[in-house]
Amino acid sequence: MNPRFLHTQAMTLLDMAKRVPEEFRLQLVAVAYVLESAAADILSERVDAEPTRAALHVSAAHLALKLGKYDEVMSLCAQGVGDKAPEDLNKALLDLSKKAKKLKEKSQEGGGQ
Repeated sequence: MNPRFLHTQAMTLLDMAKRVPEEFRLQLVAVAYVLESAAADILSERVDAEPTRAALHVSAAHLALKLGKYDEVMSLCAQGVGDKAPEDLNKALLDLSKKAKKLKEKSQEGGGQ
């Protein structure tokens, strides 16, 4: 599957999510997350595909965070950080990972996840 196609479909779903009743938004975000994380996974080992590779990981991690998938956020961030990735994307990935870790700890303290 083509990562660009998957990303485009994910972004289309996110755009649709802005225009549907609230009860359907998370479902569209969840499908967009599956597509975006698949695109990131396809390029995961392709350091020659920077900055696209890291940007897809940032995008997928953001969607996972919206869905409360904290372990998946941290995993995507770990996969996305790379020596050849632009510094701003590496920073975004590290920040997302820290945020997910804090939210996961907070949810566990409160009896959540």
